[in-house]
Order: sequence, then structure tokens, then C-alpha cells
Amino acid sequence: MKLKTILLVVIIFFSIILLAFSITPATNKQSSEPFYPTGWGTLSEYAQQAKKQGKKQALISAPYPCGSYVGSFSEALTGRRVLIVKMVAQKSYPLVETIVTWHKFKIIEDLSADKSSNASDDSFYKTFPAEIDGDLLPVEEDEILVRQAGGTVKVDGVTLTSETHHFPLLSPHQKYLIFVTKESLHKIGSIDVGPGGVFTVTKHNHLNPLIEPRHPIGLGIKEYYDSSLDNLRMDLSRRNSQN
Repeated sequence: MKLKTILLVVIIFFSIILLAFSITPATNKQSSEPFYPTGWGTLSEYAQQAKKQGKKQALISAPYPCGSYVGSFSEALTGRRVLIVKMVAQKSYPLVETIVTWHKFKIIEDLSADKSSNASDDSFYKTFPAEIDGDLLPVEEDEILVRQAGGTVKVDGVTLTSETHHFPLLSPHQKYLIFVTKESLHKIGSIDVGPGGVFTVTKHNHLNPLIEPRHPIGLGIKEYYDSSLDNLRMDLSRRNSQN
């Protein structure tokens, strides 16, 4: 009888331990799941909503990238620089209602047929935007800052991530070919055509569109150059020599 009692106690003890282990991971998983704010608001309001739900992170949508319209590859070359770049720094900044990320690129090669400044007198940026700090400054002559919507910041103890599959955040470990307009500050570029103006460069110099293979720029690169950086470089060099 005594032995049966001891066995019963042991069984109950281990049952409690197993139950605790089965419940705890689920609880931790639930608390670690991100919060999805509803409605429109400021970053501080999103953070407060997450806190009320006991969450330490929240996901918010980045603005839809409405790029400038271009009807063809040749049209995209007008007023834009074509750069091969590699990211050297990246930082996300909280604005009032959204998050922006500034990429600092080293210009590996400028393929632009026209390398003169194409900045207009009424360009938006006359000085560096207020949010840019010493983490990205100074900007050397062979560097350029490019802004993108989205990123991750911490607000009131809550990690807020703003993202969109329409224009994924560019990676610091990737070489890119980008089409940018050059602002009047000369050290800031804008990918005004949106994700259609961004291509990853493989180790074999193959150009892959970031997400939009049907964009006029992507179609032109595939049709005219067989998605080859070497072919594109050769043609733009020829155009440059004719100017």
C-alpha cells in the first residue's frame, strides 16, 4: 500500500512537470507574437496599443510605393543616374506617423550616359533631412544617401517594424544596380520609379529585378541586354562616348 502511494505521488509529480512544460512554450509564443495595430495613428499611439495588449513588438504597413511613371527603358535613362552600389551603412528613423530608412551607398560604378547633374532648382532636398544624424554623415564624394519607406525602430519600449512586400527593405549584404534622380544636394538620390528601378547584381553580373520583372525598366534590361550587366555597361559606355 505504501509503495502504491509513493508511485502515485511520483506519477502526479511528473505529470505536473510535463503539464508546465507544455503550457509555458505556448505562453511565451503568444507573448512574442507581434501586435498588428488597427486604424491610422502615430508611432507613439501604435506603441501604446501594443503595450495594452501586453506586446513588445508591432507590425505596421509601410506606405505603398507610388513611383514615377516611365513608359520605356530609354525614358528611364532620361534625368536619372544608373549606379552600381554597395551599402556601407543603413539606419531607420522614426517620424511622427511612419518609419523611414536611409541607405548610405558606396558608388562602385556610375554607368550613366549623362554624368552631369540633373538636379532641378526646385529639388525637395536643399540640405540633409533633419532626421539624418552622425551615424550616416559625412557623405563622401563616392557615396550617396537613398531614402526608403519602412524599417524598424523602438518607440516607448516597443519595437515597431514597418514593411511592405511591394518594396522590401534593401539589404546591406547585396550589390545593387539602381536608377536614381540626383537631388540638388548632390549627395542624395531618389529611386523615384520605385522598386522597378532596383536590381540585384549576382557574382556573374546577372541583373535580377527586385520584385517587378514586368516593369518597363526590367523588360528593357531583359530584352535589350539579356539581363547582363556587362551588356548594359557596354551600351551605356557607347552612348556616353557619343555625347
